[in-house]
Amino acid sequence: MKRSPTRKGKSGFVSYLMVLSTGAILLFLMIHAYRRAMSAHAVQSDVQLRNDYSEKEDAVLRALVAITPNRAMRAMQNGSNADDASRNALSWESIFTESLQTANSVQSISDELAVTMELKNHVTSNFGDSELTEIDRIFRAVGGEEGFVSEGINRDLGDGFPAPLNAVDADVIARDRTHPLISDEKQYGADAITFLNNPFLNGDGVNAY
Repeated sequence: MKRSPTRKGKSGFVSYLMVLSTGAILLFLMIHAYRRAMSAHAVQSDVQLRNDYSEKEDAVLRALVAITPNRAMRAMQNGSNADDASRNALSWESIFTESLQTANSVQSISDELAVTMELKNHVTSNFGDSELTEIDRIFRAVGGEEGFVSEGINRDLGDGFPAPLNAVDADVIARDRTHPLISDEKQYGADAITFLNNPFLNGDGVNAY
């Protein structure tokens, strides 16, 4: 009678090795898939954040385009400089503050709507939501200057930009930094001749009227 050959060692040794190998391979595959999923999530978050901020910036710019001309016209009226309240209402700070409020750029959903939709106690996943209301962290003058804007007069912006308006009145220069000032004291200088073909300018590049 034949007997089956016997093996040295414990039975099931090959099975243990296959199980461990298969488990290790599956574990590595899961780790790899998890890392790729986290990487894709990070990229998607960055894209969503950029889109959200881009939409908010567009809303703020639309509000600025609507508000600034009206404030500039009001600044040209008699009595617009009568007191501090009148001056503050026409300042760049007031314009920027109202633009942020009009654009609703601080929060994507209002508190009233959140209450109506029963979302008040939920955590928002919108990375663009912010409690940032300090406009000096959003709007600031260029080049490390003080204030919210840099005056556009007597300033050389370099190649690719038109020549700026010129002014010599110190009061006009100072107020142009804080208010949307329209004044006949601002004039095109000689540097603007290469950029403009304006019949209202004389040969010296200043207003002819």
